Amino acid sequence: LLVPTWCKAIGRDELYRFYGMAPSWDKQVRDKWAGILTEAEEIKSPMRVPKEYVQHLQGLEPIPKIVHVMFPHAKRLPDQVNDFEILQHNIIGHMKDNPGWKLELYDFDRINDVIFKGFKEGLIPKEEKDLLEKGHISEKIDAATGLLMYMEGGVSMNVDRIANKQLDDVIGDFNKVKLILPTLHDVIFMQDVMISAARNDLFKRLIEARTEIRLKGGKGGTPVSRNEKGWVADVDKFRLGPGSLGTTVWEVVLGRRYEGDVEKARPVLEPTSGGTILGIKDTWCDGVFAKPFKDCQEVNRISLWEYYGLVDDVRLKLIQDIWEGKSKEEALKVELNISYIDHLETLEPIPKIVHVMFPKAKTLPDEIDKFEMLKYNIVGQIKNNPGWKLELYDDDDVNEVIRSAFKEGLIPKEEKEMMLNGKGAHMVERTDLARVLLMYTKGGIYLDVDRIINKPLDNMMKGENVRLVLPMDGKTNFMQDAMFTAPRNDLYKYLLNSMTDKRLHGARGQPLPRVNGWLESTDLYSLGPELYGKAISKLMFGENDRVDVGAAMAEIEGKSRGTIATGENQWCDGMFVEPFDGCKLVQRADLYKEHGLAESWEEQVQNITGKKIEEY
Repeated sequence: LLVPTWCKAIGRDELYRFYGMAPSWDKQVRDKWAGILTEAEEIKSPMRVPKEYVQHLQGLEPIPKIVHVMFPHAKRLPDQVNDFEILQHNIIGHMKDNPGWKLELYDFDRINDVIFKGFKEGLIPKEEKDLLEKGHISEKIDAATGLLMYMEGGVSMNVDRIANKQLDDVIGDFNKVKLILPTLHDVIFMQDVMISAARNDLFKRLIEARTEIRLKGGKGGTPVSRNEKGWVADVDKFRLGPGSLGTTVWEVVLGRRYEGDVEKARPVLEPTSGGTILGIKDTWCDGVFAKPFKDCQEVNRISLWEYYGLVDDVRLKLIQDIWEGKSKEEALKVELNISYIDHLETLEPIPKIVHVMFPKAKTLPDEIDKFEMLKYNIVGQIKNNPGWKLELYDDDDVNEVIRSAFKEGLIPKEEKEMMLNGKGAHMVERTDLARVLLMYTKGGIYLDVDRIINKPLDNMMKGENVRLVLPMDGKTNFMQDAMFTAPRNDLYKYLLNSMTDKRLHGARGQPLPRVNGWLESTDLYSLGPELYGKAISKLMFGENDRVDVGAAMAEIEGKSRGTIATGENQWCDGMFVEPFDGCKLVQRADLYKEHGLAESWEEQVQNITGKKIEEY
């Protein structure tokens, strides 16, 4: 009431910096909570919804009976319900069961209209509007959804979300419930389903947070970087989507800094908000809008995407190209960087060394008869590969690899200290870094300890000119748990630099946040498989976004001059494995348990993937 809108332009950092306080406020508080918080202190400050936010929600109008759905050809979908199984089970097919509700469909033009309306209402600045006009469709949809939730409220739902419950039953008391926060397996707060009254401060703050990321989230407080098409990188898409939503929910709804324990947070929402907020655990076939039915898990979503020229694993990357009139084949097409092939031809052959990392790796050869997994992994199979040397790295060895890399100038001191100081980084993060360092400095093969392999290693080289082998998990991802390369391969140097940049500058130009030395799970994943795929896409194909793996394989086979070998691999069949009876029953849990990893390892992996260890 007392402060004009230009107030946000007033700088305060210079005052803090003059008195030596600039970055220390955030760091001191974070360190205090990360290192000193005890169970007794936590009891003093129980998790709850702040009273001020509850009062705000109580003053809002009821959730309006509007369902918002965004899709490139959204207006055609009601006429195609009988053609596609997913439309029979999503909200479009079930609108007839929800009398009094209105369905709003947003195609490309309407999505742009929502963004423009947000600008006209003063919710986003002109600079952001202009960036979004050229942005990737997934970025546009995320921005438009947040704006709609604030301006109009209602229900926002992805087109491939099963919804066979009556919406009135989901919300219940319209006079009381003003916000529903679904969680995906209690791992993250979901973005593909949002339910809220209009003018909810949560979404106002979300819009502001995304503006700040978009315009100041790059290095040195500059706008996030974009390619020549105007698209942000995948990691920034995540920051501008689920990442910012999760952080904002913790900030506004729970009144505290992001903690990540969604399973702990969800049960307190309803009782501490006077019933204005509902928290609902959601899975594909059982949750906020879906009740289980026979064959629910088999409902086909992909056929709808294929009909419109979109394949499931790269669908968002393709949408804009398809809209511009390109065929699916044209949109997927990639071109191999021939200068990189020239580089590979200058390298020495792949050395016959296999690197394996495990907390107590040195004991594994003596335990082959004890654990089934060791009979079928490279530890048990090295005897069938004459001329190959097995190198085993325990925790101390992994740390030494990192120290040696610092001495060689491959990583900066700050990154080395993040990995090793105090209790050190999580072992997954350290081994992700160490394997890449070994691939660059020594070359050879890196294999995870739980990778079945019964085919001769020599056969995988596929010719004397091979300097890089890229196994693929089906045709979905480049495998990070199996790397084959000659030493000093530029791909792994580029990947090292990308990891350093992400680790030190990935949080709005600042280091990624840590708790007792450990990264949050999504950051941990983004430094591993995600960054590996992006490095391959960038260095080998000149693409900022991940390329389609099938298209990449075809291009490699046709133009790499024999320097790169590729192949599909699955758990029990493919590049590494000749199928055998009982392969799928090979157990690894007993090996983890013996080495004291069973409970903590499973819990940590579940935090990363949302899956149990057997599924992982």
